[in-house]
Amino acid sequence: MNARHPLRLLLIAITLSAAGCGSDQPAPHREHVIPAHWPTDLPDARAKILERLETAGDATLPATEHRDIIGWLPEIAADTPLSESQWLPIHEACDLLSQRLRQTAPPWDATTIGQLRGLCDLLQAQATTISGPPGSPPDLTSPPATIDTEMPDAATQETAENPNLTTDHQDETAEAGR
Repeated sequence: MNARHPLRLLLIAITLSAAGCGSDQPAPHREHVIPAHWPTDLPDARAKILERLETAGDATLPATEHRDIIGWLPEIAADTPLSESQWLPIHEACDLLSQRLRQTAPPWDATTIGQLRGLCDLLQAQATTISGPPGSPPDLTSPPATIDTEMPDAATQETAENPNLTTDHQDETAEAGR
């Protein structure tokens, strides 16, 4: 047992000395860079999208910025007092538009431009819901605005392709009726 004791002391000494080998200088501070096209709120996001729509066919930079803004919008909307039912259409529209923008390059077709403008209308409606007329409290009980995305979800498309296929909701309804 005495032979193991000096070994333990040696291991402890090595461990403690190794811990002191680091630098006394603090790690360099790295700034978090916020892109210039990061929207401050929903009206700003709407303005930035519309501004970039004007030049979407001229360069790829606005297309990249559109993709960025669309990707950030659900987070920006979540930081507002919108209810979940008011936030969800923004999230869904952005998700579908993100998919479409990844598959398409400028100049965009009329459908893509229409969806971007529809998203801007949705943002305007939701921003108005938050702010309301001047001097009035926000109306967070109004129904959410919607956007026509013309892109069916996978379940709808699968059901359309196979009419004998039922959804979980249809199965539950049938079972509840038995």
